[in-house]
Amino acid sequence: MIGVAQAKGLRTTAEGVETEEQSEILNRLGCGFQGFLLSEAYGKRNASPISWCGD
Repeated sequence: MIGVAQAKGLRTTAEGVETEEQSEILNRLGCGFQGFLLSEAYGKRNASPISWCGD
């Protein structure tokens, strides 16, 4: 999927990255990432209003 997206000129971001090994593989593939490796999840009260659509 990363290769297909890159062939179309799209940027990719993997979610749920938790280990250094996962981040190294994604870096080699040219894929961005987010997950607990970088930061714990924010609760709804700590997120900006733009980042979620409320109840």
